[in-house]
This record gives sequence, C-alpha cells and structure tokens, in this order.
Amino acid sequence: MAGTPETLYAKDGDSHHLAYQVVGDGLDLLFVPTATFPIDLLWDEPTVAGHLRRLASFSRLILTDLLGTGSSDAVPIHDRPAMQAWTDGLVIQAPTLLLHRRGDRHVRGEHTRDLSEGIPHARLVELEGDDNIWFAGDTDRVLDEIESFLTGGRPATPSNRVLSTVLFTDIVGSTQRAVQLGDDAWTAGLAAHNRLIERHVAGARGVIVKFTGDGARAMFDGPARAINCACAIRDAVEDLGLEIRAGLHTGEVEMADGDVHGIAVHIAARIMSLAGAGEVLVSGVIPPLVLGSRIAFADRGSHQLKGVPDGWPVLAVRDSGA
Repeated sequence: MAGTPETLYAKDGDSHHLAYQVVGDGLDLLFVPTATFPIDLLWDEPTVAGHLRRLASFSRLILTDLLGTGSSDAVPIHDRPAMQAWTDGLVIQAPTLLLHRRGDRHVRGEHTRDLSEGIPHARLVELEGDDNIWFAGDTDRVLDEIESFLTGGRPATPSNRVLSTVLFTDIVGSTQRAVQLGDDAWTAGLAAHNRLIERHVAGARGVIVKFTGDGARAMFDGPARAINCACAIRDAVEDLGLEIRAGLHTGEVEMADGDVHGIAVHIAARIMSLAGAGEVLVSGVIPPLVLGSRIAFADRGSHQLKGVPDGWPVLAVRDSGA
C-alpha cells in the first residue's frame, strides 16, 4: 500500500471526467477532500498519507475530487457545481457518524448538533481540540472513531513495547589497554571481543542490540539465560587478556529502528556503571524471577540511580548455576 495510488477517471452524465482513487479492501469508505487538498497532492504529505493508509487498512477507501476541483475536469464558472448541486436529492438513510472538535472556530457546536438532530439515528461524537482540519490535532482519536463506526470494533493500540532482560557490558580499563597495545593490536583484540560476545549471546537466545565501542548492549527473553550469558562472557574474555563488568535489569523496553529505548535500558546501564572489574550486577527485580535457577546473589545495598526515581536494590551474582 506504499506510494501514491493510481488516479482513475469516470464520466458523469455530461461526459465530464471525475478523478478518483481506490485503496484497500473491505467496506466502501468515500473520502471527499476540499478543493484545498486534491487527491493527487494529499499523498505527498507523509503524515496525511499515513492517516489515509490507516483508513484503507479497514476499508476500501475511495477518494475523489469533485468536478471543478483537483484532477477532475474543470467546468465553466457558471456551470461549476456548488455544494447544493452536489448534494441535490441526497437523502441520508444509512447510519451516520458526525465528528466535531469542541473548540473548532470554523464550525460551531450548535450547527453540528442541529445537523445531528436532522439525520435519523445519527451519532455525534464531540472531540477535544480546536482544529478544523481532520488530519490535524489528535487524529488517532478521529481514525479510531471512524474504524469503530465502520467495523464495529476498536483497534488495539499498537505498541512496540516488549518485556526483556537488558544486558550491558563494558571493558574495564579499555583506554589504558588501548594505549598499551597500540591501535592495530587493540582493534584486533576488540574485534575478537565482539565475536566472542556475539557467539555467547546467540547461544543464549539473545540479540545483540549494538556494540558501544568497548562494550555491548543485548536483550534476552529470560533473565536466567541473560545472567548465565553475562557470566560466560566475563570468564571467556579473560583468555583475551580483558576484564569486563556487566549490569542487567528486566523490564519493558520500546523497540524502534533496530534499537531499544526506555527506563529499563537506563536502569541496566546505571547498574553496570556500579560494577567493578569482573562483577555482574543485577537490579532487585531479577532475583524473584529466577527462583529455582540455583543462581545466588550477594546484596550490594540500595542505590540512587542517576536520572531514575527512588532507590534501587542492587545485587551481585555469586554463582550463575550454569
């Protein structure tokens, strides 16, 4: 459904060509824009195009320019249809939805209510806001009401949030190590470090989110696997002459553009920053989640994590149980 749909033409009784487009499948939904927003130009605005695709996701969306506007045939000014001519003979007998923003300065609320009372069984929904243009302001609420009216159901709120255990690792003393080894040797050592982490994370059914220069950010679908992976990485990098520290936290994260975001990510990073060489620290939410795993912890007290409200209990992994 990406791109601009093809513009087609139909003839009216006077052989004038009426421009229209059809997108999607389902119940017919006719969209008649004003002359200010002809159908061929609407798709050039990414936000509007996204809203139109949302409409087409639950309907067969039909867009048309009225005669004398947009891509439809021009007509002599004295023959230009006025709105009265376009609607002559139109009697609304189908269920009708009227949407109006309470603060609209172009259409008064009294007018909308009069219109609603004049249409049998019309449903009037008054929305917050003062925008007259439908695709300005809280457009999601507008589209939700249309979808509910047309299909009888409300859409589930889309979300990219998932529950995940986030792991941060960091090479201890990386700057000093780079100075000791020199650029070429350090680059080779860092590449070996990254390959090692990739191998262990994949083996624990985790995903590398990104490498951070001298560390890594990964996510896992289970905290026990994440802890075992962190401990295995800590032990394995010793063969490369490196020491790491690690921090983990389990919480909801937001997936976007191949990265993860959210408070849970910040907490994991802050906990890692508390770790010493060779330490694997976890937040206090993790121990209850791994009961029965034989992973043991040592209390490291409560800490105020930078930028995160309240104090957070932090624990060190004593035995991964792997």
